[in-house]
Amino acid sequence: MMVTKIGEFFKTFFSYLADPMYQSGFITGIALVLLIGLIIWLVYYWRKGRGDIAISDEGGLFMLSGQALRAFLRRIVQEFSEAELVTCRVASKHDALSLTLYLEVQPGTDIVGIRNKLRQRILAEAASKLGISEQIKNINIRISKMRERNGEEIPRDATTP
Repeated sequence: MMVTKIGEFFKTFFSYLADPMYQSGFITGIALVLLIGLIIWLVYYWRKGRGDIAISDEGGLFMLSGQALRAFLRRIVQEFSEAELVTCRVASKHDALSLTLYLEVQPGTDIVGIRNKLRQRILAEAASKLGISEQIKNINIRISKMRERNGEEIPRDATTP
C-alpha cells in the first residue's frame, strides 16, 4: 500500500522525467557544460604551461617565452662542467620571477661554490643580456641526482671509501 502511494506520487510530480525530449535535452545540457569546462581548463593549462613572462616597463611590454628562458639557463649551466641541468621551472607572480633549477652533479663537487657562482652568473647574465635581473626574486637550486663521470648514477646506499 505504501509502495503504491510512493509510486503514484513520483508518477504524478516527476512524470516529465520519462519524457524523451526532456531526457535528450538534459543529456545535451550536461554534455555542453562539460565541454565548456574542458575548453576553459585546456586554455588555462595551455597558457600556464607555456611559461611566457610579460614584463612591462616605461617603453612598453617585453615578452620572454619560457622556452627562451630555459635555453638561456641551460647555456649558463653548461659553463659549469661539474653540473648538468635536468630541468627548470619558472614561476611568475606579478612582476616577480622565481627560478627553480634541477641539477645533476658529480660526486665531490663543491655544491656551495657552484650554487653561489651559478646564482651570481644568472643574475649578471640576466641583467646584461635580458634586462630582467630586477624581476628575479628567487633562484632555487635543487640537486636531483649525483652521477659519476661516465654517466652511472650513484646508488643511494653507496658508501664512500
